[in-house]
Amino acid sequence: DYPENWRPHEDARGHGVTIVPDGGVVQLSNGQQSLVYGVVVSHYVPFEGQIGPDVFGSGQTDTHLDDATDDLVRELTSGNPHLRLVPNSKRRQTIDGAPAMSAVLAGRSPVTGEEERVTVFTRELPDHHVLYSLFIAPGRDYAALSRTFQRMITSLDVNERAAHN
Repeated sequence: DYPENWRPHEDARGHGVTIVPDGGVVQLSNGQQSLVYGVVVSHYVPFEGQIGPDVFGSGQTDTHLDDATDDLVRELTSGNPHLRLVPNSKRRQTIDGAPAMSAVLAGRSPVTGEEERVTVFTRELPDHHVLYSLFIAPGRDYAALSRTFQRMITSLDVNERAAHN
C-alpha cells in the first residue's frame, strides 16, 4: 500500500521497485538521478552469494538475518559513504508474518546538503536471500513521513514462491 500520489518504477532487472512522490528524484548536474524521497523494495544476495553453513555458522534464522542485515548495511554505507549506522537502531521486526530486522542510517546528503535518513528493513527468503526495503527522506521530513512508511511496510505482502535468479 502506498500513497496514490506516489509512482512505482520497476527495476530494470525486474528484482524490485522504487516508489516515489513528485519531486522524490532529482536530476544531478552530471545527468544522473538521485533519490531524495521514496521507498526502494528489492532483492539482495548476502555475502556476495556465498550462501551456506560456513557463512552463517549456527544456521539459525535469526542469526542469519542479523548477519545478512549487517552485510547489506555494509554494502549500502560503502556505496553511500555519507551514511552511517545510527547507534542502537537495529531492531527485530515482523514483515508479512516472518522475522525481519530494521536499522537506521543517517548522514549529510551530498545532493541536498541536509541530513538524510534511511531506514533499512530486511526479511529472509526461503533460499537465504533477503528482501529489503529502504525508506528514504531528508531528516527534517522523516517524522512527517513515518506513518506513511509504517503503513507501507506493514502492508507488504511477500510471495515466497516467486522465482528469482
